[in-house]
Amino acid sequence: MKSHLDLGRRPTRPQDEEAYREVSVFETREAAAQKARARNLGDYVAELEVPEDAIGSRNPASGHVGLRNTTPEQLLGCVQGIVRVEDV
Repeated sequence: MKSHLDLGRRPTRPQDEEAYREVSVFETREAAAQKARARNLGDYVAELEVPEDAIGSRNPASGHVGLRNTTPEQLLGCVQGIVRVEDV
């Protein structure tokens, strides 16, 4: 539950730096599970209830949401449930 920058990754294009500061999440468990399957990101999806002020960007077409100014500990406190990707 860290941003790309927090993981030590750097954007290849300077204009992408703001997006690299965000933690990538999805609005639905279906969208998150689809991404997890496509990128082999793991076997589980966490369902979060995130405060509106944590949302930095939103792409309604893909269901992607970028969270800003959050710590892994804060996001852990937002977990409402965990589901297996294969069950979604």
